[in-house]
Amino acid sequence: MLLAAGLLLVYLLSGFGVTISNDALTNIEQISKMDLWHRSSHFGFHFLGILSFALFKLIGINDAIASTQFMLSLVSVTGVVALFRIVLLWRKDLNLALIVALIYGLSSNVWRFSVQNEYHVLVPAISLVAIALWLHGKQLLGSMFLGLAILTSPFAIFSLPLVLIQENKLNWRVILKTIAGLVLVVGAVGLFTYKETLQGEWSYDFVLQYYVNTLKITNPIRVLSIWFYGYLRAFHVFIFLLIIFLIKYRKSEKRLLLICLLGLFIHLPLALPETRYGAYQMTFYPLLAIVFGLVLQKLHQLNRSYFVILSGLFILLSSFIVFEERGFQRSLRDSYVQMQNDSSIADSSIVFMYKATRPLSIKYAPRLEGVSVYSGYQENLVNSLINHELPDYAELIRSDKQVYLIESGVSLPDDYLKLIFSKFTKNQGAKLKGVGIKKVKEICPSASFEEIQGYSTTLYRVNCD
Repeated sequence: MLLAAGLLLVYLLSGFGVTISNDALTNIEQISKMDLWHRSSHFGFHFLGILSFALFKLIGINDAIASTQFMLSLVSVTGVVALFRIVLLWRKDLNLALIVALIYGLSSNVWRFSVQNEYHVLVPAISLVAIALWLHGKQLLGSMFLGLAILTSPFAIFSLPLVLIQENKLNWRVILKTIAGLVLVVGAVGLFTYKETLQGEWSYDFVLQYYVNTLKITNPIRVLSIWFYGYLRAFHVFIFLLIIFLIKYRKSEKRLLLICLLGLFIHLPLALPETRYGAYQMTFYPLLAIVFGLVLQKLHQLNRSYFVILSGLFILLSSFIVFEERGFQRSLRDSYVQMQNDSSIADSSIVFMYKATRPLSIKYAPRLEGVSVYSGYQENLVNSLINHELPDYAELIRSDKQVYLIESGVSLPDDYLKLIFSKFTKNQGAKLKGVGIKKVKEICPSASFEEIQGYSTTLYRVNCD
């Protein structure tokens, strides 16, 4: 109980009320309208989001951003508690269960997505609840939760290797309960959503085409680098513990090692440009947390000082990454609001930006027009998508409207690591500092950039003679 309350408080203190991604804003709009069936490929997220929003409205809080972020934090913490119960059942070791739960819950990706209005953290969280119930003999209820996780994202199936950590005897009764639970949830919801899920907006058909087209133009080294980066970002100082695990535990924990190898292999295809710093790899984080927990527990027994130092560094780095990112998002939001209220910026002015455009154009500065700036690789990706077209930058720059550029490249701790990785991936997808200026210069070589003072994020007024 203390673990859950403490983590929930940590998540909530990370910051509320900010959304600067297109998907997050679209989610909030749908939840605000209490629209359950639209974009049903993430039904589980919208179901829980609408339920949370309805409960918040009952107590007089009509804020879908706050209600959704609270729901995400609460469900994420529930997943952490479920992982605690899984490890406790597996080893009957309270200290190990606590260490593993904290490693998972404080990994930077789980932490950051627990307060971001997107569905990603729900996938491993609900899956952990399902697995915990299943391992405790409640197969029908567990498979129903797994169905809800699958309705949130099909990637929930990648969490299933964790079930193998405990030897279980399968029989027809268990199998039938599992099938019944999945049919009750996935089948019942599918009766109302299958057309939207297969052919509508954000349909699986569209996503499949997106992945196929992405693979055609993606450097294979990029896939491998993002795959590794998804784990490095979340666990950073603990990554080297994998080497110790392979040396010290390869025989005594052979079953766990084989499960981890299976998990690593099946998660490799998820290392695509849509991984969002490893968001789709979070279904493998519980297994990694168990590996790190075993090594840390042994380290605690051998030398408590090393354990404290390493654990402290992990918490400090995760805190730095999360709070820096949330701080950057607040600064960007504040810049949008400031532009909306800045009388020197004319209505319908064009704002070139690296980040998502809808939060600016729809929520924070609706009198301005946001235009995305893409790197060369991203332009190729957009051109490969159906119903997506690149902006006509030349026409926009030479129009009668005022043109501005928000320079937000290399603004987060991750961006410095991305600079290193970009050397191996030929800058595929990297929105580095100066990309916007370079893009404008290509179209208008004589362009000048006047920095507007007083903004928390660098803002230029662009003049093209």
